[in-house]
Amino acid sequence: MNKFKYTGWLLLVLLFTACRKYVDITPQGKIVPTTVADFRLLLNNSDVFNLAGGTTDLMTDDIAFSDPAMFTGVRPLSVLNIYSWATDNYQPQEEDEEWNLYYKQIYYANVVITGINGVKDGTGNEKQSLIGEAKVHRAFAYLMLITQYAAQYDAATASKDPGIPLLLEPGYTQSLERATVQAVYDQVLADLHSAAAVLPDLPASKIHPSKAAALAILSRAYLSMRNYPQAGLYADSTL
Repeated sequence: MNKFKYTGWLLLVLLFTACRKYVDITPQGKIVPTTVADFRLLLNNSDVFNLAGGTTDLMTDDIAFSDPAMFTGVRPLSVLNIYSWATDNYQPQEEDEEWNLYYKQIYYANVVITGINGVKDGTGNEKQSLIGEAKVHRAFAYLMLITQYAAQYDAATASKDPGIPLLLEPGYTQSLERATVQAVYDQVLADLHSAAAVLPDLPASKIHPSKAAALAILSRAYLSMRNYPQAGLYADSTL
């Protein structure tokens, strides 16, 4: 009996050891960012950043389906549902690609914000600049999400109105409870003010956020909050 118990414990130890080794293996074909250059490449990914949704345009007078055949040929069906102001835009088997896009941008930005200070190369200024760019991307994504998927900002009720999940780390185990509208806007403003303090006035290329971009999005955020004096101030600052 003692021999069987010993053998059982040995097998368990070997099993957990094997599992630990397995999760410690760097996935083949995947890059784990370990240098400043790696984090720069993450922010340069134009398949993730520098993109925005456009389904809300379908609800405006800017788009018209003039040919009746378009009503039967449009795919996916969500396009037609949004265009016609249907009660339910998406079918159970469909995904909201705009929601997915913005949270993908947030995930990448969070990877940079939380991880870049842990690398050994690069200067402090380089790291802070990349964090600033990531915060602009994150703020833009959250501003798009909160204006599209939550109630319009109202100073009297924003601290109680349900907003969207506010994820500030790259993990998949965070709470997905909806933060308040006020909390999301507070995060957007904090990210943009922080970014504007460290970014250059103008970008090295048009895909990189700059101080001008941070101030422009600040103006847009304050406009959405109906804080017109601040919106005007930051619009002038951008120019």
